[in-house]
Amino acid sequence: MSSTGPAVKLGAGVTGSEAELEVGNAGYRIVTGDCPTVGVAGGYTQVGGHSMLNSAYGVVADNVLEWEVVTADGQHLIAPQTENADLYWAISGGGGGTFGVTLSMTTKIHADNTIVSGATLGIVRTLAPNEESLAAAVQAWWQFLPSIFDTGAVPLFNIGPLGFNVSSVTAPNRTSDEVAAIFEPYLTQLRDLNITFDFAPKQWSTYFEHYEDIQGPLPNGIYVASMLSTLEMLSRKAYLADSITPLIEAVTCDSGAYLNEADPLVYPADQPEKWQNAFHGSHYPRLREIKDIYVPEGVFYANTAVGVEDWSIDGEGRLCRA
Repeated sequence: MSSTGPAVKLGAGVTGSEAELEVGNAGYRIVTGDCPTVGVAGGYTQVGGHSMLNSAYGVVADNVLEWEVVTADGQHLIAPQTENADLYWAISGGGGGTFGVTLSMTTKIHADNTIVSGATLGIVRTLAPNEESLAAAVQAWWQFLPSIFDTGAVPLFNIGPLGFNVSSVTAPNRTSDEVAAIFEPYLTQLRDLNITFDFAPKQWSTYFEHYEDIQGPLPNGIYVASMLSTLEMLSRKAYLADSITPLIEAVTCDSGAYLNEADPLVYPADQPEKWQNAFHGSHYPRLREIKDIYVPEGVFYANTAVGVEDWSIDGEGRLCRA
């Protein structure tokens, strides 16, 4: 890979919001995650890196020019695609915390001199005529999604007990009118279903302004926790793994999964054939070969990381050779 454009070097502790602030103030865009507190150079990018700018610039790993790494035997290596290329390839999507200790990454940045538009969309469950119409609206959304990505836009959305919410849309080089036109076919379906919704397109002069607006200040407050909330969460996660996931897998045969957001109850470490195929597919054998070259003793361990099948956890929580 050769690049003559602008780039930035990020230390392993730099968060997405810190990178966006420095790069944005310099007049550039950087591909980071939608969660501002996540470190950019760690497992986030090393698993690929979902971003609000994916449709425009690819995943975060697609933008990485080189990695700075300390290997298991203490070597300090620089790994661009043209030198230590196997290590560069493995770290750029093969999983974090497993091929070496990453000190920094150098990544492309992009001129932030054109408009960015977006939108929010909300559907309140109790305002839908009935459950059937709400289910039809959600099904229509899944069918509509590919056409959004085809325009270069990326929506962030969630579906829950209260309804359906598109919290943001990022559409580089699009006006707010264009975003409204992109969504109009779906909004027409909602009207036909007699679904009440709130849709609000918006336009910013730069991506940095858009990022600051939708992310806002970091939350500050007290987090209330209890054993009861933990037990309830574990119960719901178990229901997801045991009851919901098999239904999804039945209609998405041989599909993959995104390691950074995959639940360990769905992809347990002791079922390597499942997570290896879901996370890495046909790339796993090569990733394992590279792991054996740079970490021959397997000293870097992480749950569902490349090479974890060489280890097991005993009844007292100790890590042992399998």
